[in-house]
Amino acid sequence: MKLQARAIEAAEVYLESKGLEIIGNDGEFIFAEGVALIVIAQVNVVEEFGSIYELDRPKFEKRGMQFLKDNPEYVNRLLRFDEISLVVCGSNRAMLRHLVNCLG
Repeated sequence: MKLQARAIEAAEVYLESKGLEIIGNDGEFIFAEGVALIVIAQVNVVEEFGSIYELDRPKFEKRGMQFLKDNPEYVNRLLRFDEISLVVCGSNRAMLRHLVNCLG
């Protein structure tokens, strides 16, 4: 299984453990539903421990607007943009890093 696919799977399990319902993913972003809230989480793989991943605000916003266009039933919900990284710490070890509301 590719590392990005494993990261998506781990992030989905993590978000479900936080009480969110997964409503889809496109291989890079996960879409989850909470109470009066839609979470759009970009999932990244950081293979070098200690490296910093640059967030792309226009990409987040474009994906959020596309999601609302494709799913008009969620238009009246708040959007929250999160970033979840699978940080590889060794040959058989990794951790999840979750930045809530990463665009402020």
